Parts: sequence; C-alpha cells; structure tokens
Amino acid sequence: MGHENIPIGRFIDDIKRGEYVIPHFQRDFDWHPNMVADLFESIIYNRYAGTILLWNLENIERELKMWDPLWGAEKGEKPTKAILDGQQRLSSIYYALCSPKKPFPNKTVFYYFYIDLDQLFSGNEDESIVYDYSKSPRKLEYFKREKEWFIKNGKFPICLLSDKEFLDSEEYQGWLNKYIDSREELCLTALSVAKKIESILSYNFLTETLEKKEVKEICTIFANINSKGLKLDIFDLMNAFLYPKGIKLRKDWDELENDELKNIDQQMKVYVLKLISLYKQRYCSSKFLYNLIPGSTITDKKGNKTILVKDDIEFENLWNNSIKYSEKARIRIMSSGINDLGAIKNTFIPNTTIIPVLGALLLNYKISDLKNKISENEFWGKINKWYWCAVLSGDYSGSSDSIMSKDYRDIIEWLKDDSKIPERISKINSIFIEESLNLRKVKNTGSAQYCAILSLLAIKSARDLFTGRILGNYPINEINDHHIFPTKCGLKIPSDEIDCILNRTLLWQETNNKIKNKKPSEYYKEILKEIKSEKEVESLMNTHLISQSALRYLINNDFNGFVEERNKTIKEEIKKTIGIKKNELDYSLISPDKEYDNEINYVSYIENCEDYIFIIDPYIKENSFRLIRKGLVNNKSIKKIKIITKADALEEDFKDSFKKFSKQMNKEGINIEIRVLVDPKIKNKIHDRYLITKNKTYNFVSADTVSRGQLSHIKEVGDITPKFNEFWESGLELLSNWSIIKSKNIRREK
Repeated sequence: MGHENIPIGRFIDDIKRGEYVIPHFQRDFDWHPNMVADLFESIIYNRYAGTILLWNLENIERELKMWDPLWGAEKGEKPTKAILDGQQRLSSIYYALCSPKKPFPNKTVFYYFYIDLDQLFSGNEDESIVYDYSKSPRKLEYFKREKEWFIKNGKFPICLLSDKEFLDSEEYQGWLNKYIDSREELCLTALSVAKKIESILSYNFLTETLEKKEVKEICTIFANINSKGLKLDIFDLMNAFLYPKGIKLRKDWDELENDELKNIDQQMKVYVLKLISLYKQRYCSSKFLYNLIPGSTITDKKGNKTILVKDDIEFENLWNNSIKYSEKARIRIMSSGINDLGAIKNTFIPNTTIIPVLGALLLNYKISDLKNKISENEFWGKINKWYWCAVLSGDYSGSSDSIMSKDYRDIIEWLKDDSKIPERISKINSIFIEESLNLRKVKNTGSAQYCAILSLLAIKSARDLFTGRILGNYPINEINDHHIFPTKCGLKIPSDEIDCILNRTLLWQETNNKIKNKKPSEYYKEILKEIKSEKEVESLMNTHLISQSALRYLINNDFNGFVEERNKTIKEEIKKTIGIKKNELDYSLISPDKEYDNEINYVSYIENCEDYIFIIDPYIKENSFRLIRKGLVNNKSIKKIKIITKADALEEDFKDSFKKFSKQMNKEGINIEIRVLVDPKIKNKIHDRYLITKNKTYNFVSADTVSRGQLSHIKEVGDITPKFNEFWESGLELLSNWSIIKSKNIRREK
C-alpha cells in the first residue's frame, strides 16, 4: 500500500485527463449542496477532511466494463486509478471547480459555489462558503463578465480556480485589487487574499493506494470500509492522531475503572474530549477537537498563532481532569441531595450532552480565579437555574455542539457579571411555562422535559405510597416511572394522554404490582388502610406533586380533573425550582401601568438580536426609532436593519425622522431601510407584528403598545423569513419613493 499527499489542483488535472474512475459497486454521488459547502469550509480552513483510498489499476482491470467517471467528468479510455473511498468528496470538488454542463445530482438545476470573502476575513467560519443555482449552465465568461457584482458583494466563484490562464492574468490581479480597495477596513493585501483563495488548490488529501488486487478482494475491502461497525468516529480519529505522541487514548478509556460513567452513554468518551475543548477553547464541535492534539498550532481571527496543548504531559493532565469532572457532573446530576439534580437512573438523565458542559463549568470554577469572585452557594444557585432551564427548553435534544458551547461561554460570563443573563435562562419564564410547556404531550424518558419532572420528584423525596419510605432508600433498579391511572383500570381515559408525565410518578416495583390495573379509588382505600391517616396520605401524595385538590379527583376516578390540577402543581414547582417569583420582571410581558418595565422589555429583545434585525410593523411610528436606538447601544453585532410597513398612516414627520435616523446609522456602519407596501392585495396580508433575527423569530409588539401598556406579550414563533422576503420584494423604498407612497396615502384618505 502506497501513501501520498495529493493536492486538489493535481486531482482536478488528473480527473480532466480521465485517469480516475468509480467502480460500479459504489453508490452514486448523492451529496446535497450544503454538504459540498461544508467540505469547502474544511478545505479553506485547512481542517482534516478524511483520507482518500485508491486502487492502482493494471491493464487487465482497465479493460473491464465496471467503471464510471466522476459526476460531470469525461470517462478516460485508460484510467489509472479507481476511487474506493472518497468519491463523494472528489465529485464535490470537481463539480464546484469545473462547473460541468450537468445538473447537480437529484436536481434539475446547476449549482455554483462561492467563497464569501467578507465572511471569511471577518472570521465567520460557518458562512464562508455559499452557493446558488441556475436553470441553465453558466460559462466561465459569465462570472468574469459579472465581476463588478461579485466584487461588490464580496463573492469569489470557486469555478474560476479551474482557469489557470485567468489566475495568471492581469484581470485576476485587477479583481483582487478592486476588492481590497473596497474593503479598506479589513486591512487586506492582494497577496493575502489570493493566497487564501488559491489555498483550495494546494490543499492536500492523504491518499492510500492499493496495488495488485483482484476485483473480488477489492470488493471485500470496500465492504469492510463501509460496514457499519468499522465507521471511524471522532474518538477513533483522535486516538490515531494522538498515538504517535505517546498517548494511548482508547487504552486509557478501556482501562478506566468507572463503569457508572462509561455506561451513561456510548458517546461518553467523546464527551470527555468535548469537556477539555470547552475548558481550553470554549467550543466543542469536532473541528475544534483536533486543536487538542499536542503541538498543534491554531490561528485566531487576528492571525495570531498559539499552541493550545503543549505536549503529551499537558494532554494527559487535561484528560485525567476531564474524567474527574465528568464524574463530578454525573454524580450531581444523578443524586438527590442539596444542590443535586435528581436523575437517579441513567434513563432519567434529561440530556447526557449536559454532562461535559457542567463538568467544564465545575473544572473552571475549581481551577480559575472564579472561586475567589463568587461563593460556592452563589455558584450552585446559578448552575442549578441554568440546568433546569436548559433541560426544560428542549434545546439539548438535537444536535447540540453549538448549544453546549454557547451555554458554557454564557454561563462563564454570567458567573462574572450578574447582568449578563444567558439566553437559555431568559427564555424560560412564566409565559413559557404556562403556554409553551404542554405537559399533556410530554411522554416517555426520551423527552428531556419528562425526565426533568421525574428528577423533581426525586428531589422532592417522593415516598412510597404503601410504606411511606423515601424511594431513594430502595434499590435503584426497583424504582421506575409508572402510571397513576393504570392503562387497564376500566376508566375512559384519552389515549393520547394516558402516558403523559401528568399521569406518571416514581413507584417502587412492589407497590406497582399491588396497584396493577386497579382504579385509583380502589387502591387509595388500600393505601389508607396501610397509612391509617388521611392527613398523612395527603402529605405522602404531596411528595409526588399531587395536591389535595388533585387527590380528590384521583379518589373520584376523575382523570381530566386530576391531570388539570397536577399540571398546576408541577408548573408551580418548576417555577419555584428555577426561582421565578410572581413579581419577577417577565421580559416577554407588556403590562398596564408598567411603562418603564415595558420599555426595558422591548429594548432587551433588540439588544439580544444577532447580525441583523427584520421588523414587520403595519403601523410603525417614530417612537420605534428611539427604542431601536436604545437597543443598539449595547448591541454591536447588527449590520443590517430592514423594516416593512404599510402606507396607510405614514406622515411627512415620520419620513423626515427616519431620514435623520438612517443617516446616523449609516455612519455607524448599520444599513437601515424601510420598505412600504402599497398594493392592497399584499398589504392586506399583514396584520401582526414580527421581529426576526438570526435563528429567532418573535410575534412582537409596537412601540405604541409599549408606551400605552396594553396587555400583551412577546412570543417566539417559527421562522417567517421567506414570507418577509416576499413582502420585501413587493415594497417601495421609503425615501426614494416618498411621492408615490404619499399619493397612495392621500387616495386612501379621500
């Protein structure tokens, strides 16, 4: 087997000559455009993008009728190499660089990929590669002809990298010079921009080449590579990279004598690495884990180079500390004492991805100077509040690397400064608990919210219904979540609610066997016979968050009344646990006689917007500018503001006020524009107000509602950006079209 580093530029040349083919037993090129963009992000940031496995073809194999060209490429008469592993990546690279006259796979259109230079040189890694599509193929001349547009928008077409004459031309040099002249604030040079663009061509893939193998043998090798059991994950790759450094990561993990931690989740070994990454660099996605390899150089946004982990000794210390604090986090989550979190069984842990975040916070507090700035009681007060908000939000239930990283950074800042309340915490308020937390729909331990309620019961020291002993005194394997109204008790219970958390509690196995399929009224009599006191039974039921009112419904076999009352009790317990007080300022609520608080609420949402602000307000007034301006004082991330309104109530004073406001905003680097809807068919589609920003959309309120204190609240809703864009395209820009807008308004008044 031969090993070689092959640059992308050479791959492209060889593919054009027809030297590479795909065996028929390979699956088709089936990546999506966003996957191609992700690959080029890895390439342009020089991150590891996998190994390419090739097969060196002898004359006899070249003659076989079992070869296909890469997607869009021409098939050579005598190919020299077959791609066994890596065709998705090489096909993606060829398609993006060579823009063949063939639609993208599974599409009827042609896709084109661009380096977003503005995002690249601003350090926005996840937005550095963008793409669009065309119904017909575009020639390279199109991209050269439209260079002024591309320069203005900071986009460089990746397909131009396949034109060697262009890269050596004065035209390319002029392109670079015009771009850097228009971006003086970035302090770039033509050489630095060219070097970054052309780094795509010089990016090396490590290749392994098999020689003198028969087709049958190759098929077996290929099947083994792609078998489910042999897929390499990030831990395997880190183990391979660390081995030459004298670090035997897998051996260390396998020999770890802590089955409680190892059995939490099959990904626990990866979470230990993520804990190190959070502690060392405040990020934990896979691309950041490679920075932990001893001696690896990382470059920050300013171009400064540092080594994150000096040597194998430092890594071993970090690894051991990470194991230690992962275990501390596990114990806190799975215990039910003071400051513990109550998930008494593995299956009751709401989200295992919270363990590395909690562990990293504990490690930071122990090792940094944080412990000198905040007491342990204050520390746990904030940590517990964050934990419950995190699990109730449901945000950790999906792909959560970005959530984990953001929470870690936000909590560290909050520990230092009380005013910097994390988004995860501000999100879980009274409105969320009362309106968005639908416990009737929360079922089974696959739900973080379901597990959170079970954890609350453990912290509440739930007692056995027949013996009165705290359930924590029994063997954990004999404690499970069971029905309060049994499924086969003979009562008419809605099938979609029988399994909800409102009808579940922690029960000792023997007690559950006693209850079996009895009606609540029947087993209540048996409980009363054992406990011998109605008052004591009420006290016992209270540990299961069953109030006196709920108990009365239970005794009468009234399921609907029972779950309604228990819903109230559980939600009050949640508020108490999180620390939501009845008089606490609710940032989503607009209330009468609270003008000052109302204004704080409006402004806080503007302060928390990211990158851009889009507003739909059918009857916007001048006082909106004042509140927006207040929010922007503490928000330096906003570069673009778009506002959609109707012509119906716009006056000359409003236009003049906006002109002054937009002029000042432009001086501060914020582009603000208002477009006005005048077409009756379109403007009649808008009734509500919305605030849209990166990854968030809110059903919002007007500045007038804020000042008048009309009872209302701000609520997060699904993304309506596509509809906003549709309205935006139909609107008239306020200042340049004022005479038209005014005439429409006059006609309406007449």
